[in-house]
Amino acid sequence: MKLWDEYPLMKEAEVRTVLGRFLFRGDDVLKIVRELSGGEKARLQLAKLMLEKNNLLILDEPTNHLDITSKQVLEEALKNYEGTILFVSHDRYFINKIANKVLDITDNGHNIYLGNYDYYLEKSEQERIAQQLTKQNEEVVVEKEANNYILDKETKRRVRKLERTRDELMNKIETLEEKIQDVNNELAREEVYTDMIKTQEFNEQLKQLNSELEELNDSWLEIEEELECING
Repeated sequence: MKLWDEYPLMKEAEVRTVLGRFLFRGDDVLKIVRELSGGEKARLQLAKLMLEKNNLLILDEPTNHLDITSKQVLEEALKNYEGTILFVSHDRYFINKIANKVLDITDNGHNIYLGNYDYYLEKSEQERIAQQLTKQNEEVVVEKEANNYILDKETKRRVRKLERTRDELMNKIETLEEKIQDVNNELAREEVYTDMIKTQEFNEQLKQLNSELEELNDSWLEIEEELECING
């Protein structure tokens, strides 16, 4: 493999130590690249990354096409890596093992979650529920405002109707009171109170008018009470 030829400033023992971490031991370190399996080639590339000692690694789906052994080696290497790792992955298990921050990018922006994938799922679900509750509360407020508007409109319509009816009743009451006064005036005339028949006729009219007046006054009072209740 002669990997140390690419890193002349490193001692061969140091290179072998790195290769050993990626499961290249004994005569494996002497293999040429074309003799390596797919998994071994992947581990070799990972070993090169570690030997470069960069302070930032950017990885795109790093566990794709890796066998189980290579994946375990990668996980151990990245956990021991002291620099910053920025990676994209759909491997939930891998994210849980490696990530201590999750960047969630959506059409509305991005959020950073200070934890692994399970933490991200928990917090994002809490946020989703909170947003749903907020939306529901907003809908309730809007609905309440709409209902209040309708109720207020209906109340005003009711008040106008009651006021019209009250005014009509007042006109009728005034008219009846005038008629009652006219009947009383007739009863006070000598030619009437000395005539039993005429007196009886006017008393019957007076009785009927007073009965109608009482009904109108009761209706007027009911409307006044309802208006007072509506207006507080």
